[in-house]
Amino acid sequence: MWSAHEHAVHLPAIYPLINRRLEQMLTEPAPHIKSYEPSRDDPDGALLKLDLEAEMERFDRERALLVDRLCMLTSTQWAVTATHDEYSSYGVYTMFRHIGLHDIHHAYKIEDRLLRKDWI
Repeated sequence: MWSAHEHAVHLPAIYPLINRRLEQMLTEPAPHIKSYEPSRDDPDGALLKLDLEAEMERFDRERALLVDRLCMLTSTQWAVTATHDEYSSYGVYTMFRHIGLHDIHHAYKIEDRLLRKDWI
């Protein structure tokens, strides 16, 4: 079970992945997106080594850049699709809908960890 710290620093940690996927979908003629699972793809304890304050500043900075980029996408770019290891349907729109849900999930997990009576 991840700590509040791990949930928080995971949010900016995925921005390189998000940016790569977006670039891939916007530039490749038939993009294929590989699945990502932190417990499978990242070393154990890696998120605990990240500085919370620095990562939250990174999150603010990289989120603002990403939002600016998304505001520039055309309706055609939003409609770009790709194949995905795990999903039967995937594309630019789906990825960013998932990112929104992903962020809410981790925000909930952070609050859950901080509110627990047995949290130390």
